Amino acid sequence: MDEPSGDLDTKNTDLIMDFLLELHEKQKITMIMVTHDVGLRGYADRVINIRDGKVACDVKIDQAQRMRMRTNLRQQVLRSRREEMGWMSSTSSESFDGVRTELRAPTDYGAVHTAQESFS
Repeated sequence: MDEPSGDLDTKNTDLIMDFLLELHEKQKITMIMVTHDVGLRGYADRVINIRDGKVACDVKIDQAQRMRMRTNLRQQVLRSRREEMGWMSSTSSESFDGVRTELRAPTDYGAVHTAQESFS
C-alpha cells in the first residue's frame, strides 16, 4: 500500500488502520505499507527505512508497543462509532493506558455568550 492514510484526517486514518490491522489479524495477510507518517510505524511488526534508495535501518517493533497502540486504536474507533450513533452521553469517562479522559459536549460548559451580549 502506498500512503493509505495520505489524504485522510485523523478519524479516517484510524478507521483505515483499524480495518487493515483487522485484515492482518483475521486473514493472516502480510502487508507492506509505504508511508511518511511516522506515527503509523508502531502498528508494524517491522520498519525498514529507505534513504537514497538504500536500506538505512531495519527495526523490529516491540510486541508490547504494538499491542498498546492496537488497543488504543480500537478504543478510539469504538468511541468514534458510539459518538456517531449517539450512544455516548454528553459526559462520560474512559480510561486509556491508565490516563483518565473525560469527554464533554459543548453544552456541558454552560451558557455561550455572543460577542454582542458581552458588550451590552
